Amino acid sequence: RPLPAALVWLLLSVAHVVVIGHHAADLPARVATHFNLQGAANGWQSRDAFLLWASLGPVAMGLFVVAVLGLCLKFPRSWNIPHKVHWTAPENLPQARAFLLAWAFWLAALLLLSTGLLLQGVLQVNLGDAPVRLPRLWTVLAIVVPTPLIGLMIGWLYVFFGRPAGRVPGS
Repeated sequence: RPLPAALVWLLLSVAHVVVIGHHAADLPARVATHFNLQGAANGWQSRDAFLLWASLGPVAMGLFVVAVLGLCLKFPRSWNIPHKVHWTAPENLPQARAFLLAWAFWLAALLLLSTGLLLQGVLQVNLGDAPVRLPRLWTVLAIVVPTPLIGLMIGWLYVFFGRPAGRVPGS
């Protein structure tokens, strides 16, 4: 069902924008936005450019994922999935479309989680008095938390489309 996934993504999007906006006035005029492998800042933006990019970029990325998949849903004959004849049959197509739309929203939520975690680290760096270094913790969290979940989502696609609905494994 796409609605719960869409609501989770929407709530995460709103929370993300609110958190970024909450810190807007406290950020320096020049914000460190890119860091090398040692965590030292090597790229900078104005506060306004950072706020626009940091608040809307991750949300737009999720919208892009959902829009592209939504467009693909219009052309089921072009899908490259197992048991394509079964899943694109008129009686099964609504279930396949609903699954894919929900999947797109869950992926958008995970991408937002990943970029949001990384941006939390960037915010902390720019709000602190310490030297401008991105703590490895935020980079690790941004990669380690969502990556296995995205892998599970890919597996979820395989399991869902791997066998036609209503068939018992092994039959």
